Amino acid sequence: MRWTDALRPTLMLGLVLPLAAGSAAADVMILRATGPSSPRFTAGRMLPDNAKIALVANDQLVLLDAHGTRTLTGPGGFVAGAVTSGGTTSLASLAGARTERRARIGAVRGEPGSGPAFQPNIWFVDAGKSGTACVTSATGVTLWRADSETEGDMTVAGPSAKPATLHWIKGQTTKAWPQSVPVAAGGAYRLTGAGVPAGGSNISFAIVPPVADGDMQALANTMAAHGCKAQVDVFIAATSQQ
Repeated sequence: MRWTDALRPTLMLGLVLPLAAGSAAADVMILRATGPSSPRFTAGRMLPDNAKIALVANDQLVLLDAHGTRTLTGPGGFVAGAVTSGGTTSLASLAGARTERRARIGAVRGEPGSGPAFQPNIWFVDAGKSGTACVTSATGVTLWRADSETEGDMTVAGPSAKPATLHWIKGQTTKAWPQSVPVAAGGAYRLTGAGVPAGGSNISFAIVPPVADGDMQALANTMAAHGCKAQVDVFIAATSQQ
């Protein structure tokens, strides 16, 4: 399944069985599908919460509802809106503007080994992952790195500007995107050095409309529709039911 096809409508879902009259309102969204049956489950499609789903071996389906995301693994039969035990991680810190503003201030220091392995804000740009990154503005972009223990320089090169050098200190996880390398929608950027894999990372940007805090389905739709796979991964990890 291609991320650029995330919201393409389909006539039917194939493995979703017909529902009885008077079924519940569509309030469960298909967020991701992999495996043999994945072509039949279009990301972005809404399902009634009592829809019955049949999966075959090696199928995996990620669903999103008001409780968070839930991963179904085949083979087996499932009900779209069934709630498992446990809760979800709040989106207040994951997607809230307050966290984003605070992290833009500058260096974030910590004790050795305390650097986060989990991206703390979905709007941060993971310097170590290639692909499309969704941002709500071309200015004020924040870079984040998973490895906070490495000190050194990172080079940020863009399509039409001289490369910029960012210096990371030990314990630092976020840094403002260099103003000398302007962010442009669709522009190709290459990052090398400290905080990125040995082969470097290649990032392009999608500038998207802001999403209301706590609106999980709108946030997930935005990320998936614009091909921001790494951020969808963060979303799923942060909202997965236990």
